[in-house]
Amino acid sequence: MREDSARETYLGSPEEAFSVLGNETRLRVLLELAAVARERGVGAGLSFSELRRRVGVEDSGRFNYHLEQLQEGFIEKDGKEYVPKYPGLAVVSSVYAGTYGGSGLDGQTTHPDMNCPCGEALTVSYESDAEIVAFRCETHGLMTGFPVPPGAASDRPLRALASVAVDRMLANMYLATRGVCPRCWGVIDTAYPIDPSADALVGAELLAARVSCRRCWLRYELPLRTLVAAQPVVRAFYREHGLAPEEILFGDRATGREAVCTITLEQTDGPGQAAVTIELDEEIIELALNGDAAIVDHARA
Repeated sequence: MREDSARETYLGSPEEAFSVLGNETRLRVLLELAAVARERGVGAGLSFSELRRRVGVEDSGRFNYHLEQLQEGFIEKDGKEYVPKYPGLAVVSSVYAGTYGGSGLDGQTTHPDMNCPCGEALTVSYESDAEIVAFRCETHGLMTGFPVPPGAASDRPLRALASVAVDRMLANMYLATRGVCPRCWGVIDTAYPIDPSADALVGAELLAARVSCRRCWLRYELPLRTLVAAQPVVRAFYREHGLAPEEILFGDRATGREAVCTITLEQTDGPGQAAVTIELDEEIIELALNGDAAIVDHARA
């Protein structure tokens, strides 16, 4: 009974939030306040009359009603001005991320210097129906597809969009090893070694890991060697050798290549449960991972 009550309480808040946002006038209020935050800095706002003029509502009583609804969590009144709160700005960010500006990337492909762990060259495309940047190998098909909203594709050529996807991949994987869900800010659990459920998980037959959020939908499997690529010390090691972020994940010198990165599971119950060795240009960095795939120690060898 307590579990049902908790679930009803949890579901009530999102329902109310979506109800508040399901109105064009209120959305336009948030867009105008976000524009002011961009022009004058976060914390700046607009007076009632100026905000009403910019939104284009003549009935002041009706407009006041909409502002009262938004004050339940999306805006606040600071003196004589209405100021957007973080949830309101987050709504605007989501709106812009989902706005497609007609970049014409559909049907285009590019061939950056990226390889599948099997050695085959990758082809990159943007698939607007699925809203992903797709990295495909001729041998394995879709190697990985990273979700990228249409707004990100509006002002970037395809090759630049591929680099953006790689940067977000690395950032999200690093957050996962820190126990933070990049989607809902919930708690992430990382487990390894696992028996991968995805047959097409290239390279996972050696040592696979699973990342899953306790709260939202985020869950994926990947080679542990690939997850290691997101660690700041690893990225710095690659940068010192003149290698771009793309080359950490794809290519002949990626951590996913066994000749570059080797991982050994430890047989102890100590803080280090896996030992990682990465070699570039006869230089070596050694890492110790805990059970969440986070680094607990590292050294140059």
